[in-house]
Amino acid sequence: MLTNLSLLNDDQIELMKLYFGYFDVVQVSIYAADPEIHKKICGRDDWEVINQNIKKLVAANISVRANLTLNEYNVFDIEKIYNFYMKLGIDHICISCLLNKGFAENMVTEEYILNYVFETAKFAKLGYQNYNIAVPIEALRCYHNCMDLLHEKVTQHSEDNTVSQNLKLYIDYDGKIFYSEAMEPIGNIKSTSLSEIPVKNISISDSLCSNCNAHSICGGRLKFNKNGATSYCSFDE
Repeated sequence: MLTNLSLLNDDQIELMKLYFGYFDVVQVSIYAADPEIHKKICGRDDWEVINQNIKKLVAANISVRANLTLNEYNVFDIEKIYNFYMKLGIDHICISCLLNKGFAENMVTEEYILNYVFETAKFAKLGYQNYNIAVPIEALRCYHNCMDLLHEKVTQHSEDNTVSQNLKLYIDYDGKIFYSEAMEPIGNIKSTSLSEIPVKNISISDSLCSNCNAHSICGGRLKFNKNGATSYCSFDE
């Protein structure tokens, strides 16, 4: 049963006790370990009601699972939210990402994707159990050494101690080629030979990128030209 538990009453719980079997489960949407953040995200002032209903279901031996969708308001609170709801008796938490549709359209930004990847990876290293993490489709780009993978030889050019990156590319599930997670596609492996990809020389020694936690994923974006203007990534800002 998928529900937000905001309208659940005691009579319904009694019926569920009669008819729910071993494999039946209630899945509830959770947003925060704080009532104000909960209201800010979902627009409802029912945080305490939902939590009380979770406790009632657990007391009735009805299995409760939760779905936690991360957004800009709760992405840095994964461990806090996890601990709060596991203490209420939740069996399992699915940590998921926004879909670039509906009310969330245009909210799945570069900054959101990178925050999601870093924060979920950090949480995964803490050793907790009974959760799973959904990977956003925008982050499903595999980091490959393309010369080894595709047996193409690409000439590197480096004249001033810069690091040439054109052998290390991200390839999306649909074949699009990227210099990094954060940038626009530069071709498609179905139609573009790697030898046709311009060499990208990157030096991070004198850049904000050298101290950026995103560097291991984005590869050192540095300055890039967009519509004729020079910009930095959102983390540099």
